[in-house]
Amino acid sequence: MRRPLYRLLSLALVSGIAGCEFSDVETADTGDGSPDLRGVYEMVLSDLSGCEGVTDPWPFDGNFTVTGEPDALTFAWPLFTATGATDPSFAVSLAGTGEFGGDTLELEADGVASPDAAEAWVLDLGISAELVPVDTGASGCTLTGTLTATQLSAR
Repeated sequence: MRRPLYRLLSLALVSGIAGCEFSDVETADTGDGSPDLRGVYEMVLSDLSGCEGVTDPWPFDGNFTVTGEPDALTFAWPLFTATGATDPSFAVSLAGTGEFGGDTLELEADGVASPDAAEAWVLDLGISAELVPVDTGASGCTLTGTLTATQLSAR
Protein backbone atom coordinates (compact mmCIF):
# COMPACT_ATOMS: atom_id res chain seq x y z
CA MET A 1 0.00 0.00 0.00
CA ARG A 2 1.68 3.20 -1.19
CA ARG A 3 -0.71 5.76 0.30
CA PRO A 4 0.80 5.81 3.84
CA LEU A 5 4.28 6.18 2.33
CA TYR A 6 3.02 9.04 0.14
CA ARG A 7 1.53 10.77 3.18
CA LEU A 8 4.75 10.32 5.16
CA LEU A 9 6.84 11.73 2.32
CA SER A 10 4.38 14.61 1.83
CA LEU A 11 4.53 15.45 5.52
CA ALA A 12 8.33 15.28 5.47
CA LEU A 13 8.50 17.69 2.55
CA VAL A 14 5.85 20.01 3.96
CA SER A 15 7.40 20.19 7.40
CA GLY A 16 10.82 20.96 5.96
CA ILE A 17 12.47 17.76 7.15
CA ALA A 18 13.74 17.20 3.63
CA GLY A 19 15.13 20.75 3.57
CA CYS A 20 13.13 21.73 0.48
CA GLU A 21 11.19 24.89 -0.16
CA PHE A 22 8.29 25.15 -2.58
CA SER A 23 9.53 28.25 -4.40
CA ASP A 24 7.66 27.45 -7.63
CA VAL A 25 4.16 27.43 -6.12
CA GLU A 26 2.13 30.44 -5.16
CA THR A 27 2.11 31.60 -1.59
CA ALA A 28 -0.21 34.26 -0.27
CA ASP A 29 0.82 37.89 -0.14
CA THR A 30 1.00 37.82 3.66
CA GLY A 31 4.75 37.39 3.58
CA ASP A 32 4.63 34.51 6.04
CA GLY A 33 4.94 31.73 3.43
CA SER A 34 1.40 30.38 3.79
CA PRO A 35 0.17 28.69 0.61
CA ASP A 36 -2.28 30.57 -1.61
CA LEU A 37 -5.03 27.94 -1.77
CA ARG A 38 -7.61 30.10 -3.54
CA GLY A 39 -9.22 28.43 -6.54
CA VAL A 40 -11.57 25.70 -7.69
CA TYR A 41 -11.01 22.13 -6.50
CA GLU A 42 -12.20 18.71 -7.58
CA MET A 43 -12.54 16.37 -4.62
CA VAL A 44 -12.91 12.72 -3.79
CA LEU A 45 -14.22 11.30 -0.52
CA SER A 46 -12.66 7.95 0.40
CA ASP A 47 -12.26 5.51 3.28
CA LEU A 48 -15.71 6.53 4.55
CA SER A 49 -17.21 4.87 7.60
CA GLY A 50 -20.20 5.64 9.79
CA CYS A 51 -23.64 6.92 8.80
CA GLU A 52 -24.32 3.84 6.67
CA GLY A 53 -28.07 4.58 6.68
CA VAL A 54 -27.61 7.94 4.92
CA THR A 55 -28.31 7.50 1.22
CA ASP A 56 -28.42 11.13 0.05
CA PRO A 57 -25.21 12.69 -1.29
CA TRP A 58 -23.35 14.68 1.37
CA PRO A 59 -23.64 18.45 0.83
CA PHE A 60 -19.83 18.79 0.96
CA ASP A 61 -19.32 16.30 -1.90
CA GLY A 62 -18.18 17.50 -5.33
CA ASN A 63 -16.24 20.47 -6.61
CA PHE A 64 -15.75 23.45 -4.30
CA THR A 65 -14.17 26.91 -4.32
CA VAL A 66 -11.66 28.32 -1.84
CA THR A 67 -11.58 32.11 -1.35
CA GLY A 68 -10.03 34.46 1.19
CA GLU A 69 -6.71 34.98 2.88
CA PRO A 70 -4.73 32.11 4.49
CA ASP A 71 -5.96 32.89 8.00
CA ALA A 72 -9.60 33.35 6.91
CA LEU A 73 -10.47 30.93 4.10
CA THR A 74 -13.96 30.06 2.88
CA PHE A 75 -14.59 26.61 1.41
CA ALA A 76 -17.82 26.79 -0.62
CA TRP A 77 -19.68 23.82 -2.05
CA PRO A 78 -23.01 24.41 -3.84
CA LEU A 79 -24.97 23.33 -0.70
CA PHE A 80 -22.49 23.84 2.16
CA THR A 81 -19.94 26.40 3.36
CA ALA A 82 -17.09 26.00 5.84
CA THR A 83 -14.39 28.36 7.10
CA GLY A 84 -10.78 27.49 7.68
CA ALA A 85 -7.14 28.48 7.55
CA THR A 86 -3.69 27.43 6.43
CA ASP A 87 -0.26 28.38 7.72
CA PRO A 88 3.41 28.39 6.67
CA SER A 89 3.74 24.68 7.56
CA PHE A 90 1.03 24.03 4.90
CA ALA A 91 -1.35 22.67 7.54
CA VAL A 92 -5.01 23.13 6.57
CA SER A 93 -8.08 23.07 8.80
CA LEU A 94 -11.73 23.83 8.20
CA ALA A 95 -15.05 23.59 10.01
CA GLY A 96 -18.64 24.39 9.20
CA THR A 97 -22.20 23.83 10.32
CA GLY A 98 -25.13 23.55 7.94
CA GLU A 99 -28.42 21.84 7.28
CA PHE A 100 -28.73 18.38 5.77
CA GLY A 101 -32.05 16.64 5.32
CA GLY A 102 -33.64 18.84 8.00
CA ASP A 103 -30.93 17.95 10.52
CA THR A 104 -27.74 19.78 11.52
CA LEU A 105 -24.43 18.77 9.94
CA GLU A 106 -21.16 19.68 11.68
CA LEU A 107 -18.06 19.20 9.51
CA GLU A 108 -14.44 19.34 10.67
CA ALA A 109 -11.36 18.53 8.60
CA ASP A 110 -7.61 18.92 8.95
CA GLY A 111 -4.53 17.84 7.05
CA VAL A 112 -1.95 19.24 4.65
CA ALA A 113 -1.66 21.06 1.34
CA SER A 114 1.08 20.04 -1.06
CA PRO A 115 1.88 20.93 -4.67
CA ASP A 116 1.57 18.26 -7.35
CA ALA A 117 3.82 17.88 -10.41
CA ALA A 118 1.74 20.49 -12.30
CA GLU A 119 2.17 22.95 -9.39
CA ALA A 120 -1.51 22.74 -8.44
CA TRP A 121 -2.43 22.37 -4.78
CA VAL A 122 -3.57 19.02 -3.46
CA LEU A 123 -5.41 18.94 -0.13
CA ASP A 124 -5.29 15.70 1.85
CA LEU A 125 -7.65 16.07 4.81
CA GLY A 126 -9.07 13.75 7.43
CA ILE A 127 -12.76 14.56 7.89
CA SER A 128 -15.35 14.08 10.59
CA ALA A 129 -18.96 14.99 9.84
CA GLU A 130 -21.50 14.67 12.64
CA LEU A 131 -25.16 14.51 11.71
CA VAL A 132 -27.13 15.91 14.65
CA PRO A 133 -30.89 15.31 14.45
CA VAL A 134 -33.14 18.29 15.05
CA ASP A 135 -35.63 15.86 16.63
CA THR A 136 -34.04 15.18 20.02
CA GLY A 137 -35.56 11.69 20.09
CA ALA A 138 -33.71 10.58 16.94
CA SER A 139 -30.15 9.27 16.89
CA GLY A 140 -27.36 10.89 14.90
CA CYS A 141 -24.24 9.49 13.33
CA THR A 142 -20.66 10.48 12.55
CA LEU A 143 -19.06 10.03 9.15
CA THR A 144 -15.25 9.81 9.03
CA GLY A 145 -12.92 9.46 6.11
CA THR A 146 -10.52 11.22 3.79
CA LEU A 147 -11.16 14.24 1.58
CA THR A 148 -8.62 14.57 -1.22
CA ALA A 149 -8.97 17.63 -3.45
CA THR A 150 -6.93 18.77 -6.43
CA GLN A 151 -6.88 22.38 -7.55
CA LEU A 152 -8.38 22.73 -11.05
CA SER A 153 -7.76 26.45 -11.37
CA ALA A 154 -6.21 29.13 -9.19
CA ARG A 155 -8.27 32.01 -7.80
